[in-house]
Amino acid sequence: MIYSTHTDAIHQIHSDCLILGVHSNELDKTALEFDKATDGYLSKLIEQGDFKAKVGDNMVLRHVPNLEISRVILIGCGDNALLSSDDFMKILLAATTQLNKTTANNAHSLLTLLNVKDGNLAWKVQHHILRHEAQNYRFNQCKSKKDDAPSALEN
Repeated sequence: MIYSTHTDAIHQIHSDCLILGVHSNELDKTALEFDKATDGYLSKLIEQGDFKAKVGDNMVLRHVPNLEISRVILIGCGDNALLSSDDFMKILLAATTQLNKTTANNAHSLLTLLNVKDGNLAWKVQHHILRHEAQNYRFNQCKSKKDDAPSALEN
């Protein structure tokens, strides 16, 4: 697995999958940028009550307007703008679980932009990678029949 970091604006991202954290009480800076780039798509979805954004809730969106992204995974982040480390881990678990259900070959996650109490950027990136690797690890050396790989991700 190859991991890299980028600072592209949302409308410049070209990916099979975008992972976006959304708070239930108001959109943060990243979600607002996404909403603006998609002509209010996220606001409309929330107003209609289709996505409650409780911690760990998730929804896959396809055909999102104005983006060159095949699918967007929304991950609920609850009410608090400042997440606990436990809530951040639940969010990462939900994101990785949902991502593994897709056929995406690559993904761009915006979850490290969430505010986590006592968690700086390096900590968030480290735990994001560790969660993904731990959930996708398969020990096959001693097995005659190998387990299927859980994810199609290349990078």
